[in-house]
Amino acid sequence: MRRWCATAWLLVGCGLLAGCTGGPLRRGDSDRPERPAAPVATAPWPGTDATTALLQEAVAAESRGDAERAAALLERALRVAPEDPLPWSRLAGLRLRQGQGSQAEQLAVKSNRLAGQQAPLRAANWRIIAGARRLAGDELGARTAEETAQRVEGR
Repeated sequence: MRRWCATAWLLVGCGLLAGCTGGPLRRGDSDRPERPAAPVATAPWPGTDATTALLQEAVAAESRGDAERAAALLERALRVAPEDPLPWSRLAGLRLRQGQGSQAEQLAVKSNRLAGQQAPLRAANWRIIAGARRLAGDELGARTAEETAQRVEGR
């Protein structure tokens, strides 16, 4: 029960953090945003207590502006629970916000392979993939990934 409660609080924190990751993308000057906003994976995933604690610490570190500490904590969570798709997705989102699109896409694909039938997590990963492709200038690939995210969500 405590694990689910901790996961729920983690997801609430992720949602709050998502609201702080920058303003909306503006159209006009450039079709390639410098730092696209990455969706935050919100699918509940039981994980371990250690993984949940590391994810919570990573959210806090990123909200303080310490992206490197957040990345280190997420990488540690991956060593603790390499089969848990949530740390892979969170690291993918962080890498996208850091402008590392290629790595973000690879991490999101890995998370999707592990996510099974977790549609919200898979949709969030597809949105990260879309952002990474947009960052690389691949607008068609980005639109395809967005459509896949919508299909996964059942829209």
